[in-house]
Amino acid sequence: MQADIITHDMAQRCGKKPVILTGDFNTAFADDMKKNLSHAGFTHAKEIAAKTEGPQVTHEKSNKKLTEIDHILVKPKDAFRVKLYKVLDTMGKKTSDHNPVSMTFSLK
Repeated sequence: MQADIITHDMAQRCGKKPVILTGDFNTAFADDMKKNLSHAGFTHAKEIAAKTEGPQVTHEKSNKKLTEIDHILVKPKDAFRVKLYKVLDTMGKKTSDHNPVSMTFSLK
């Protein structure tokens, strides 16, 4: 439901302009979340990146389970040329329980 609220608000504020949505979504980009955000026109930047670097894992839960819950989404995908999607491996340094995610891109 939160994804629907965000995508509705972004559609009203941004119209047809290119949009980047980032954050800790507390879930993998799969199932209902992927279906809903894809239906709203969003694509995971990693899926269209010319190159990816770093681990897939972005978060370590308290039970030591490693997951990918931090994402960068773009809309519309045809407006972006994603050169690099990168997850920085910093959890070993214990600065955070999340690995930072970055994207190097240009607008077409």
